[in-house]
Amino acid sequence: MIPIAAKDISEEIHVGPFHARQRELGATFYEDYGTLWTASFGDPVSEYWAIRRDVGLWDTSALVKYHVTGSDTLTALTRLFTRRLVDAPPGTVRYGMLLDQDGLMLDEATVAVLSDDEAYLFGNDGEASFSDHMSSHTRGMDVQFANVSNEIPCLAVQGPRSFNVMQQLTGVGLESIPWFRCLPEPIQIHGVKCLLVRAGFTGELGYELYLLDGPDGAEQLWDVIAAAGATPVGLDAIQMIRVEAGLLIAEEDYFPGQTDPLDLGMERFIDLDGHDFVGREALIARLSNPSRRFVTLRLAGENAPPGGSTVEFGGEVVGEVRSAYTTPRYGTLALSVVDTQHSEPGTRVLVQEREGVVHPVPIDDPRKLRPRSDPHHPLVAT
Repeated sequence: MIPIAAKDISEEIHVGPFHARQRELGATFYEDYGTLWTASFGDPVSEYWAIRRDVGLWDTSALVKYHVTGSDTLTALTRLFTRRLVDAPPGTVRYGMLLDQDGLMLDEATVAVLSDDEAYLFGNDGEASFSDHMSSHTRGMDVQFANVSNEIPCLAVQGPRSFNVMQQLTGVGLESIPWFRCLPEPIQIHGVKCLLVRAGFTGELGYELYLLDGPDGAEQLWDVIAAAGATPVGLDAIQMIRVEAGLLIAEEDYFPGQTDPLDLGMERFIDLDGHDFVGREALIARLSNPSRRFVTLRLAGENAPPGGSTVEFGGEVVGEVRSAYTTPRYGTLALSVVDTQHSEPGTRVLVQEREGVVHPVPIDDPRKLRPRSDPHHPLVAT
């Protein structure tokens, strides 16, 4: 994606309620499927460090959101999702995938359970074909999938100081919320009704806020979070952060209807016991002997290779780069898919005649100790 200045944004592109505030700060933007992601505020490296060592404020309103309701909500989601959600208590938040009948990835998403008959699915695919997929595989169930992407703005407050900022603004005992849990009842933050989730796309302690009453009060919410010391950040910083944390982006790391989730090492996000989800049988047939593996390559040099660059070993092509970025802490990293026999950590390969060394995914904080940490005493990236 090529950054675009605010003055060049066409009237056909949906802009969320935080857009004016970001324009005032000199932000540039990316257009993606008719919506906007903020690119940066001029210094992505400073934005990177704000999230890693302080607190960042990120407009995530372009995220695709489905409001799922009906008496069969959890049964339907269990049918569609690689994670079992039947009997999940309110406040449960789970990350997983939606597959086609061949066991190939359509989307990866997070589901937040509010009750037996209400949940939200936060993902990437807002196309009618994806909605049709969900409806066709839950036919006869009492469930409705409403695409509310443009109706619910959202913000991510991320970084080791995110708890301090959110605690002073909410007055709610946030320290009791574990990682990947939500408050099933909305809270009010300066008069704005929000769903609060402890999660994020950064590998850090953090919170996501979904504004359930739409744009009403959104600018006020942005202002109070920024006034509490949060640094506005954009996708250029997030890309550096997420490649360190091994987090996926559609159309970079996977391609809907084409990518085998086993290529991306997604087995840990698949619940097989007592769980008959779409694509299960096709996936099981490949589960015992995956031919390719997801790795992080740490590359020599400062320029990141383009996605699709070949990975070579002994003069043979053994894989491909999916996404690569140069980060302040690790240098150039490339999330890549390689043949299983060349996926051992320490293996040396070539990408565009540059040496790369195989590391696990993620290369940074593999046990996710920072996002799990005690918010009163958060672990901080070194």
